[in-house]
Amino acid sequence: MSYQTYRAMRIAPEIDALMESAIDETGEIVNEVALSQADELIKERTVLLADLAAWVKWAKQTRITEIDSRIEQLEKDKARFAKAIEFAEKAIRANLAEGEKLKTDDVSVSWRRSESVICGDAAFLPAKFQRVKTTIEADKKALKEALTAGEKIDGVTIEVKQNLVIK
Repeated sequence: MSYQTYRAMRIAPEIDALMESAIDETGEIVNEVALSQADELIKERTVLLADLAAWVKWAKQTRITEIDSRIEQLEKDKARFAKAIEFAEKAIRANLAEGEKLKTDDVSVSWRRSESVICGDAAFLPAKFQRVKTTIEADKKALKEALTAGEKIDGVTIEVKQNLVIK
């Protein structure tokens, strides 16, 4: 966390404390020095927040886009290498007879026996050989429509938020 971020997170309580000591319950100014200090902190907060917002805007528009582009390129590279590996392994299988071994100072290639179960449609298997996986998700669109229409649903509310927009 940068100093600016840390400072921006701590400045609001300082302003509130100074304002409380500067102005009494009736609205009278009782401490000019505290009021002046609060005013300076408000100016500092404005600069801090503007700087942080500018950084967020830059980070989203430049760095995140750049990173997304790199990720996309890396995913393409990964897919290309996976295809090349698949092709190379196919060539080795085609040229190395089962049971035959190849050993050099850098690499060792051999065969190993393995078993795997192959089955068709699991729905037609006896129940003792089936596993059932169920996923239940909330239909948030339908829930919102129902709540907006006045329906009461236990455990469900609409949360109203203020989303930060930086342009």
